[in-house]
Formats: sequence, C-alpha cells, structure tokens
Amino acid sequence: MGDAMESSVVFFARLKKAGLGDFEDAFVREGWCTFGEFAFAVGYTPGQADDSKFVSEVIVPILGDERHPKRSALRKLHYEAYIMAAGDLARKAQGSDNDDKPRKMAIEERVARMDAIKKRLVGLTIAGPLEPSDTLVDKYADMKDLGQLKCVKFEELTRRDEEVKGVKKTDAWHKNKQGLLEHSTQEIEKPADVSSETKKLQALKRRGIALEAARLASFEGHSVLTQLIEEELERPPLPGYEKVSWDQVELFDQEVWVRAAAITRGGLEVRPNGEFVLDQVFKEILTESRIMALLNPMRAMPSRGSESSRGNFKRSEPPRDSEIEQLKAENKRLKANAGKQGQKGKGRGKPNDRRPGMGQSFAKLPPQLIGMNAEIEGERVCFGYNLGSCKVAGKKCPKGVHKCMKRGCGGPHPQSECKM
Repeated sequence: MGDAMESSVVFFARLKKAGLGDFEDAFVREGWCTFGEFAFAVGYTPGQADDSKFVSEVIVPILGDERHPKRSALRKLHYEAYIMAAGDLARKAQGSDNDDKPRKMAIEERVARMDAIKKRLVGLTIAGPLEPSDTLVDKYADMKDLGQLKCVKFEELTRRDEEVKGVKKTDAWHKNKQGLLEHSTQEIEKPADVSSETKKLQALKRRGIALEAARLASFEGHSVLTQLIEEELERPPLPGYEKVSWDQVELFDQEVWVRAAAITRGGLEVRPNGEFVLDQVFKEILTESRIMALLNPMRAMPSRGSESSRGNFKRSEPPRDSEIEQLKAENKRLKANAGKQGQKGKGRGKPNDRRPGMGQSFAKLPPQLIGMNAEIEGERVCFGYNLGSCKVAGKKCPKGVHKCMKRGCGGPHPQSECKM
C-alpha cells in the first residue's frame, strides 16, 4: 500500500531479508530509504536490454563492484520497488475492483508504529479493550492514503483481542470493471460491543490510538473530543432538562467527521512541522456553535398529571382512553344543556326565543377545534379567530372573544400560534 511505499521501516526490513542489510549505510548515503525512492533511483526500466545505467548508478555506488555476488539480489530489490510503485500509482489514478476494502498495512510498519505509540503514551496500557484491531487501523490508514475521510460507526471501532479470535468469511460475487462477475471471499467483521457507556468510551479511546497509528491525529489531539463527550455525559442537568444522551453524542460525532471531511479536502498529509492534520481541525470544529449545539441538554418531558404537563408543555403523546371518554361526557353535557335552553331540531330555536349568541355558543365545533374550549369565562369564543379566517381586528367580534381555545390557555392569540 501507499504507506509501505513511503516507509523506511518496511524498506530496511526488506533489505535484511534480501541479504543486503550490510549495505544499509550506502542506501542512506544515496538517499534511497523507501521503496518509492529506490524505484526511481535511476532512469532504467527493469527488463530493458541496456542496463549500463543501472550498473553505473546503482550497483557500483551500493556494492562497490559491478561483479559483486549480491548484484542479483540488488536487481531483484529494484524490480520489486518498481512493481510496487507502478501498482500504487495505477490504483491512485484508476482505482481497482476492491476500492471498498482497505489495503492492509505492512506488518513491519504496523509493529513499528504501535511500539512508538506505547513508548510515548507512558501510563496508558494499550492492550485488551484499548488496543484497536488491525482492521480499524487499516481503515484509517487507507483514508490517509486516498486523502478522503469517512465516519466510522461506533460498532466498527473493534478490538485487537476480539479480532485474533477469528473473522468469519463468506463467498460473494461482484462485477469487476469489465462488467464480468467475479467470485471473492469477504470477511465478516464482528461488531464491537458498545452496549454500555463504559464500553463506548473505551471504543473512542481505541479510535484515538488507531488515528495516531494511521498518522491522521495524535492521541492527545483526538482526546479533545473524548474529554468533551465525557464531560457532557457527566454534567448534572439543569432543572427541567435531561442529561445529554448517547443519541446526541453519536449525532455530534457524525457531524464532527462530516465537517472534518469538508475541511480536509486538500489532503491529509502530515504538516511540515510534524503535526498531524486532524489535531488542529478538531480544535477548529469545536469552536463552531452549530456543532456544539448538538450537545445541548434537551427539555425534560413532564410526567402526566404534573403542573407542567397541564400548562407549560406540548402534548408528546396521544390522549388516553380515559381522556377521550371524559371529552365525550363533556360534549354530551353541553348538548344536554343546549336542550334545556329550549333548542329544537339542530339546536336552532326561533330567532325571538334565543338569547343573543346562544346558537353560536353551542354550534358544532370545526374538526380542527374538536376537544378545545368553546367558551372562556362564560363568553363564547370566535372559531374564525382561532382558524385564522376572522377579518375583525380587536379583542372580540360579533361571533365571540378573540382568545386561544386550547385547554388551559385562553391567551390573547389564536390556537394555531399557541406555544403550549
């Protein structure tokens, strides 16, 4: 992969395996410390007839003698570097049929990076629940290689010890770039256990270690996120509010990565001063009010029967059967009272027998106003005002007072604008 091409650890480990370890200083002197550098050390393509340039510019400077016994091993190493470079460039330019699968980091580079992290983070035991799986590290390393960030779900922040126990494999068929079906074997990764708050926080720390291994962010740079999340989860809620939930945390985390992907479109390379690119990006994102608002405590929903539930909050669930029966009884009582007033037929008596406005008071409620107060403090309410169709300005009109018909309100506004 791209990291192996630019890794001096991988290159010098390969030198030793090829029997060229004694010439390491000569490679350093010539400036050939990675496969990428050695592949283009000379204007020579492996396999061409004239290899005089390779002999004079590579074999002699490294081995000291064009007839040295190790010259074939050196040719093989250069050919290997050339093939790796060609394949890496082709993948970046054209893509491959397995672009959805992260390429595996070279074992030498993986071990070297994890050892460096363990030595640097003194006091932190990177093992068990805190050691990220190789697959997780490969995902982030592949993002860096391609220059594109993606959000990795909490369930994908897997552990190394669980990975060692084995990965299930299954047969799969997919279309290649030529449109032909190809058979392949896919690995089914066991999701991480994030069933408790403690396990979720451990998963976040694993992610921080994996990001440093992939050279996207330092463990401390990523810790500004984990520490903020821990603080908000532990913060006691204010009266009338709930604690920050994990649903909010997951939404916050997703938005952070979406924002980070937008900021880093220019590339994910380590900066000239050695700082990882996401260290500063995370700090910038946490200054954005839109992102931080996702961790604001939510208003608590009152329990049924409390004062706040009767007058200060919106209904969050449909009425119960008992409430429906109560409304039916109230409707029945109003109809009975209307009959006692001398109404006949549809409730409309003779004009001379009606009290002013009596028919309006007991008129059938529009569907939008069913269950609301038709009268407030003995005065009928204007239905049109509450539906937004009344043209008369002021506190009342011939059809009634201009007040909110919602139960428990009665404010000087239509029910459509009521904030209860």
